[in-house]
Amino acid sequence: MIRDEIKGLPALADRPLAELEPAELLDALTPKALCKLGEILDLPTDLDALGGDMLMQHRRYCLQANVAQSITATRAKIDEASLRHVEHTDKIGVLMEKLRNVKMPEE
Repeated sequence: MIRDEIKGLPALADRPLAELEPAELLDALTPKALCKLGEILDLPTDLDALGGDMLMQHRRYCLQANVAQSITATRAKIDEASLRHVEHTDKIGVLMEKLRNVKMPEE
């Protein structure tokens, strides 16, 4: 679970953010960001929970829609990258098979 991953991460407070390498920073912040997105999606939207404030309900729906769209777009990019990797690997496999079948001239 993402919450378990966050507990296992080194504390960011131990080192200033400016000292972290980009990959370290991304690894450290991604689980926290995903948890925050989950919290946003779980916010109540019913009018009773919002004290009857329809404007707040609309804002909450917009916020949640933006989060959902962002997650969906990111997922599509990841899926596309995975598919390209598989296609590339398949092409390499076909090429390697063709190279194995090439007859070398005898001396």
